[in-house]
Amino acid sequence: MRVKLPTLFLFLFFVAQVDAQITVTEENYSRAEATLGTTTRGMVYHTSIQPNWLEDDRFWYFQRMPEDEVYMLVDPAHGEHRPLFDEARMTEAINLHLGISGAEVNFSRVSYDGETDRLLSPQRNGNIACSVITYTCESVEGTDSESARRTAAISPDGNFEAFRKDNNLWIRTIDTDEERQLTFDGEKDFGYAINNAGWVRNERPVLLWSPDSKKIATFQHDGRGVGEMYMVSTEIGRSELDAWKYPLPQDSVVFMIHRVVIHVDEPRTVRLDMAPDYHRGTTTDHIADWDGTFMDVR
Repeated sequence: MRVKLPTLFLFLFFVAQVDAQITVTEENYSRAEATLGTTTRGMVYHTSIQPNWLEDDRFWYFQRMPEDEVYMLVDPAHGEHRPLFDEARMTEAINLHLGISGAEVNFSRVSYDGETDRLLSPQRNGNIACSVITYTCESVEGTDSESARRTAAISPDGNFEAFRKDNNLWIRTIDTDEERQLTFDGEKDFGYAINNAGWVRNERPVLLWSPDSKKIATFQHDGRGVGEMYMVSTEIGRSELDAWKYPLPQDSVVFMIHRVVIHVDEPRTVRLDMAPDYHRGTTTDHIADWDGTFMDVR
């Protein structure tokens, strides 16, 4: 259908006038608020899962159910789907280790190590590692492998861990603690493997090891010229200022990533023959998953 321009302009003017006369009431806001996820979370189940992938291509996940939370382990290659652990037995095992009885255990922050079949459960007085096979627990220090992975990325062969230092990427030989620098041109606001989406950030490097542990796929993160976000702590006495790079929707300069592949043995950095691309992934608005996995690179 062909619409003459004067008619179209008149129609748009009428719509604008109607919109200008709409009054949003408190009731409108209340009705909209009733549909938010915080309200419906306890009413709707089985909507989605967040997989936590393991090195052997299995993954585990948890879902909130009407009565409790369920933790499942999935092996896609063999079509297996089973509970990761028995929550009642694990609660009893943790209580036994802590020397208490009948206390509830919050499993919402647990992580699972597929290599050792252990569940890492943060507690007030430190981390507890519990076997999902024998249901025995032990206290672990912050140097436990799972804790280390928060700020380092372990190679598939278990010999090295990659980490960030002085805006560059380094590796450490796990057996000897020997450190070796892999990149040399990292600089302030233009460092390697930076885990910063603006709204979420941590020190764990964003990268992917090759299966033979000889190469690393990562990027040089360009935050030069990006504006900063500021947050002041509310402490007794003097407050502390926290500042970090944080692009906003109206900004003309945002995060960009320069993709590279690093040869570990030499070391040598190979830059992909492509223009830098925007900092985003296909499944989230961040290039890293919640567990730090570098997405969209396999």
